[in-house]
Amino acid sequence: MASATQIPELPDDEVALIFKINDITFNRCVLLGMMHGIYTCIFLQTVWVVCVSHREKYQTRIGRKIMLAIVIALYILGTISTAVNWAFTRYSFITHGQNFWTIYSAFYNVSTVKQRASTFLMVENVAPAITGGLQGILVDAAMIWRCWTVWGYRWTVVVVPTICMIAGIVAKVLLEYGQIGSLLNANDPENFQPPSVDWAMVYLALSLAVTLLCTILIVFRIVTVGRANRDAALGGYRSIIEIIVESSTLLSIISIIYMVTYARGAYAAIYIDVIAANIRGIAPTLIVGRVASGHARPDDAWKGSVLSSLHFGTRNHAQTQASTQYGDQRNTTYGFEDGTPDDSLGESKPATERV
Repeated sequence: MASATQIPELPDDEVALIFKINDITFNRCVLLGMMHGIYTCIFLQTVWVVCVSHREKYQTRIGRKIMLAIVIALYILGTISTAVNWAFTRYSFITHGQNFWTIYSAFYNVSTVKQRASTFLMVENVAPAITGGLQGILVDAAMIWRCWTVWGYRWTVVVVPTICMIAGIVAKVLLEYGQIGSLLNANDPENFQPPSVDWAMVYLALSLAVTLLCTILIVFRIVTVGRANRDAALGGYRSIIEIIVESSTLLSIISIIYMVTYARGAYAAIYIDVIAANIRGIAPTLIVGRVASGHARPDDAWKGSVLSSLHFGTRNHAQTQASTQYGDQRNTTYGFEDGTPDDSLGESKPATERV
């Protein structure tokens, strides 16, 4: 093992870079464990709410059962990815933690420090890629399903997000095919030709398109239905929570941040990727928990055309304005009959405000 722990002669800038890479690798594992712990708490709370809920509608609705199955599958995939990363980090930092060079060599397969180098490296790269791809497909499907439900089961609304999801699946397959080829030919770069298309950016763009389209459509639907049903003001606490949870706004925000940092090649993209991976599972879980607890709108509330909702809201608004104007005219008329229009008007305004 003496030759394995021997540090080669390296420039100072390369040594500093290796230390930075090791720190990022270890910190990523810690952040992944913390985020998965938060995810686990939310998941267990949601499952508990579903189990203790005695709502027959929730237990008989096939759509909600599908959403629950997606949430469970997302958590299992996230747990597998976390376990693989934790095992590989332990293998590098503990089993081969003699010095910074052995850690770096074990993690990135630079030398023959370990006997299972190529196998561990393939597993550490391929397993999270597969679980992440499946998570992305399930999350996009859940978002499209929720958007379809919110819009009264209109397939025309979710055609574009569905096309983007299918295109994203193709881009993800091509991305992983290129990455596996680069790993298999890591020691023989002459036989490997990198793809001319950055499939990672294509996949991120298509996934972001699905998330943003569904988020915008769901937010618009919530606003129009809320106005039509004479709900509380949109600035209310429950309305804000409904918009954030139902539309998966957090997922859209973190996806935009991750895409920007990845495109710039910043090290922060490594940490944001960990947060985004867990948010992808947390967002649908919150929706299922909200529905199971009875805080979400019933499915019948989303039915009806958008135009009817808009007309209904406009008609109510017009009636309100007409009633207000009629009341003001009556107050003004009474004031002039008494001969004191200014005083009566001044007294009628605070009375109206109190009402």
